[in-house]
Amino acid sequence: MTIPATFKIAPSQRIFLLVVGSLLTGLRVIDGDYVFAAVLALAFLFGYVGQGTFRTDVTVSGIAKSGWLTRNKSFAWSDLAAIDEASLLGTKSVRITTTAREVVRLPAPIDGFMTPDAEFSEKVGLIRRTWQEHVPEARTASA
Repeated sequence: MTIPATFKIAPSQRIFLLVVGSLLTGLRVIDGDYVFAAVLALAFLFGYVGQGTFRTDVTVSGIAKSGWLTRNKSFAWSDLAAIDEASLLGTKSVRITTTAREVVRLPAPIDGFMTPDAEFSEKVGLIRRTWQEHVPEARTASA
């Protein structure tokens, strides 16, 4: 992988939403609750489509996060104090801490039981190496 790089949640990682949504919707249809089934199906479909817009862009100047219904933000490499792996309910993601002590979870890459990503460690390594190349103090901060 090289810079610039864009990380997104792949369709294969999002398929879990469609499978669970289909099962729950099917159960509601069997019970005869068509209105709730339709609302449920739409909610899972919007979740699937929405997650597809989440992305993290890694460039020479910094890192940016964006996505549908999320707050788009950009950070210069010099504004970052730490880059860590975070885990929430068994799903690993990348967490950045700014020099202003703001903690931000990046929307991608992610890795977990329901959202497997075989290249997760490589992607995190690329983000860290790029930060360390542009901010000399980062070499000791992440060690």
